[in-house]
This record gives sequence, C-alpha cells and structure tokens, in this order.
Amino acid sequence: MLAADRAAFRALLRVCRHADRNPIAQLGVIGRPLWQWDWQRQQVVRRCFGKSPFAEDMIWEACGNSLQFAMPRQSAARACRRHFSRAMSLGLPYQEEAKELLARFTEAADMVNDMLGENAGERLQPLENIGACSRDLLAGDFLLTHPISCIRDAHFDQAVVFLREVPSAESLFGTVAGFVVNKPSQQTLAQILAHAPHEEAAWAQEVLQVCAHQDFKVSRGGPVIMGHSLKDNLHVIHGFPNIMDATPLVPGVWLGGQLQELAQAVQASGQKAPLRFIFGQSSWSYTQLQLELSCGVWAMARSQKNAVSLCFGEEQGADAWRAALSAVGLPFMASFPRGRDLDERLSRHVRGKL
Repeated sequence: MLAADRAAFRALLRVCRHADRNPIAQLGVIGRPLWQWDWQRQQVVRRCFGKSPFAEDMIWEACGNSLQFAMPRQSAARACRRHFSRAMSLGLPYQEEAKELLARFTEAADMVNDMLGENAGERLQPLENIGACSRDLLAGDFLLTHPISCIRDAHFDQAVVFLREVPSAESLFGTVAGFVVNKPSQQTLAQILAHAPHEEAAWAQEVLQVCAHQDFKVSRGGPVIMGHSLKDNLHVIHGFPNIMDATPLVPGVWLGGQLQELAQAVQASGQKAPLRFIFGQSSWSYTQLQLELSCGVWAMARSQKNAVSLCFGEEQGADAWRAALSAVGLPFMASFPRGRDLDERLSRHVRGKL
C-alpha cells in the first residue's frame, strides 16, 4: 500500500464523516445510474458506465443505496472504507478514484453550505433513523420529491403526491396513479366549471352545489389530462365517511361519491371542510416509478396518521412539502435551501451531473 493511497483515503474519509454528521450537505451529491427511463421508448435502458464503476458503487452506498439523488443514512464513511478495502484487495489504482470522489463530495458540500450562508449551523438538523426505503408501493402512500431531483419540472418540484391506485407487484406493466395535493392553481372551482362543455352542463351544476357556500381553489393534480372532458379530469378527495359511492383510499380519505350527499356534508361541516378538488393527475408505469424510487427521485412515506393533514391541510406549496418531509422523519431535507436565485444555481448543478 502506497503512502499516497493512505493519504487519499484519509482525506476522503474526513469528508465522508462530515457528510454523515451533516446530511443536508450531502444532498447535492448526484450519482450516475446504470439504468434510466427512456421517455420516447417508454422503457428502461442501459447507460454506459463511466471510467470508475467502483466509484459509482461507493456513491450508491454513501447516498443511502440511492442510484442518483442522495438519501443520506449515515453510510458515507462506511462506503468510503469499503471502497478503499476493495481497491486494495483487487490491486486496483486508488488515488484517481479517491480524488474524483473527494471532488464530488466537496463540491456538493461547498455548494449547499454556501447557499445556507452564515446560519448553516442553526439550520442543520440531526439525521433521524428512517430505516431502509421500502419499494413496495401501496395505494395511500405518499411520494415526496427529493429537494433537487425535479427542480426543472414545475409539476413535481417540491411536490406531495398521494397515490390512489397501485397495481400488484407482479403487474410490471400496470399503471400507478396519484394526485399532487399541495399545488393549488389560481382558479376556483366555479371558474373552471364555467368552461364545462354543453353535454356536461348538468353535471357541472351538481358540482357547483358542493361549493355553494364556499368556493374552493382547485389543485393541480399532475401533468396527465385525459382527453377534453372536464368531468373525466376533475377529481375530489374528502374526509366524509358516509358518502354513497365514495371510494375509501386510507382511513379518513375518500375519493368521489354522490355529489348531492357531498354538498350536504360540506354545508354541515362549516368553513373548514376536509375536501379538495383536483384537476388532472399523475401516473407512471410500475417499472418507471420503481426506477425513480431507486434513483432517489422520491422519498416514500406510509403514514396513515398524517394522511388527513397532508391531503387537507391549510399549508400549501413548498410549506406543505417541507412539513411533510419533517412529519415523516426527514427534517434535513425539509431544511434544504431553495429560492429563485438558489434554484438557478441548483438547476445548473443538476444539469451538469446528469
């Protein structure tokens, strides 16, 4: 073992230990996954390896077994040691890979700490033990966007997605569907229904009865719009248990139901009715979403206790996203700095690594 190898290892280990103590500073580390989703072919395709495949293995382990966007679990120092041990056991050159890894971790930490500014010490929060990230999706689960994974996608950046339909794990070609629940549009329900086509006018009047005493803002459920029918694309989730034809999703949350009964329930509940109208939805193939979870695009939450507050809470936008991350034990992600000027810098950082 060369003295230069030991020196390179120690330098990298120091940075990795710091990353374990300050997980927020690790969120800027981006891996290069071997597989990616091809939007044109609608399938998973293989990418070419970089010159340092073992370096990507180290990034994967250091980032909490996430292929692309870091999900820190205090594993960076352990990954550093394993990478060094593997190189020494196989007689592989180590210094070049160690320098590359050191540069990637240092660049990410410097960028995040610079954006946090002088208050970095106050805003860093300890990493809670969140355990292994399950890939077994269920209806009623929530997807919370990684702080930088969708920074160039307005539909999903800082999004809280409520999954309403999940196929069985054996159905690899099934569709996962859900709603973004924290992105209100500027339009009210009455404004949207005013554009209902003639053949849906009677239905639109029934829906208007639901908001006769309160005009609800309509949330943007995602980029998927089915045809030109308003009726097929306007959805309602609510917290009223005895509505005929309503579909239970999780305890305290139902989908749809008889509109007349829903209108009566809303009127009886007062001004803070547990109800949200959503236009559009989000959907993935099962394989696509599994790949995105493996890449750390999403943090997955299964929290029936918080389902009602996440679906119907007063907080919206980035505030709701941060509250959701904190509620499921990811406060260091909730503390990640964002803002117009910062987002431009983050977007360049992500674009340069993909």
